[in-house]
Amino acid sequence: MDEEDPKDDPKQDRIYRTIQNLMLANLFVGGLLILAGEGYFKNQQVTEFGFILGLVGALLYYFFRWLAGRAARRNKS
Repeated sequence: MDEEDPKDDPKQDRIYRTIQNLMLANLFVGGLLILAGEGYFKNQQVTEFGFILGLVGALLYYFFRWLAGRAARRNKS
């Protein structure tokens, strides 16, 4: 019997999950900066930085999600 090692599944790999969680944290912090920049600080630069941080976090999150899915499909073959 050929059993699959859970370590071979990138979706279960701690590195992929950690990177994805960090990118979600970037997205959350970016959203907080947008709200704080508009409401509390009244500073356009803080708002723009929050937007860019959130955007980069979202793009990298989906990139690593796609990368893990691609590696999982490759390992199934």
